Amino acid sequence: MDFREIRRIQIILLINKFYKQSKMNDSKVTTKDPICGMTVDVATALHAERDGQKFYFCGDQCLQKFLSTPAGTKSVSKPGNCCG
Repeated sequence: MDFREIRRIQIILLINKFYKQSKMNDSKVTTKDPICGMTVDVATALHAERDGQKFYFCGDQCLQKFLSTPAGTKSVSKPGNCCG
């Protein structure tokens, strides 16, 4: 193997490493909206904190409903009745 062939292999390995790292960064962390049950992306969803725990919401309507509900109260909303 000459120098050019070794260099070509090194470049291919670097490209593969970069590609794998970028794919790992593309994965999304999701959770469920506690009001409607919709799956939301943690990175972009509205959120509120209660008793040291973060809650994530599909939209302002669910967030406002959560904020107006006393702590410790379970939501009785049916999935899909707020957003769609």
